Amino acid sequence: MRNIVVLTVTALILAGCSSEKQKPSTTPPPPLPKTIVTPDTVTTGKVVRVDDKAFFAVLRFPVGSLPVIGTRLGVYHQGLKVGEIKITGPQQEDITVGDTVSGEAQVGDEVHTQ
Repeated sequence: MRNIVVLTVTALILAGCSSEKQKPSTTPPPPLPKTIVTPDTVTTGKVVRVDDKAFFAVLRFPVGSLPVIGTRLGVYHQGLKVGEIKITGPQQEDITVGDTVSGEAQVGDEVHTQ
């Protein structure tokens, strides 16, 4: 009886080992979607001072991204557009001055190209 059990177990082991192994798929994997990277060209600054009587604001921008004179910028307070400013100068380092064209600006508001 013991020999029959040993023979049966051996036969099962050999049968499992002799099965064909699956061949790897020869079809190539699907191509990955192409990623498009677009540089951010929006000039963003902050209002650092406002003169409501003379309708101008002093703006600060990151170094190297000062907008040119004549550029119109939207004024945004907590993400909502509240006005528009036109850069008039003077400009020095990272500071410039702009006239309020419409709406209003408060210290801390963001300004960026439209």
